[in-house]
Amino acid sequence: MDAGSCNNIPFFNGMGLGFDAEVAAQNYSPDGEVKKGGKGKYWWHIIKTLLFYREHRMTIVNNGSSKKVNCFINTISNGRRFAGDFFLTPKAIANDGLLDVCAIEKLNLFERFSILLKVPKGEHLNVSKVKYFNSDKLKLEFDREVPFHVDGELFFASFFEVNIIKGAINVIFNPNGDHFFTFS
Repeated sequence: MDAGSCNNIPFFNGMGLGFDAEVAAQNYSPDGEVKKGGKGKYWWHIIKTLLFYREHRMTIVNNGSSKKVNCFINTISNGRRFAGDFFLTPKAIANDGLLDVCAIEKLNLFERFSILLKVPKGEHLNVSKVKYFNSDKLKLEFDREVPFHVDGELFFASFFEVNIIKGAINVIFNPNGDHFFTFS
């Protein structure tokens, strides 16, 4: 299967910027330790961040084309599911040589809650502020450091170079199973 790389940090499933990274950042103490509290605390941070999060201006460069957007969520992945219940990139194929990108632009409060209800089922792709595409490499830039997560690990940066690593991992899987691989 493929893997990805963000600023030379490898990932197997994916990485995220924006709202989901801010939720992750709130689950860590200033010294880098995970805060105690379990799933209830995690949901509290989701609700609090939905209410008060402010999108950041981002420049995204894909295939030589540059675009500036206010980023609510920007998920780049090889896998389909994040945080157990969120199908942010429901079309991802783990061995197609491409990363799936789900970029959600600035949302009002009602739209935020609406998206939160759609993402667990992967039903957010038809929302006009959701841009979904594939790429083998991207460059993203913010005017300041922002949190981002790579397979759940939290980091901070202002510039991101994201690449696919084709065929990075050899895996054995049941071809008749419920998974996200293609067959050649």
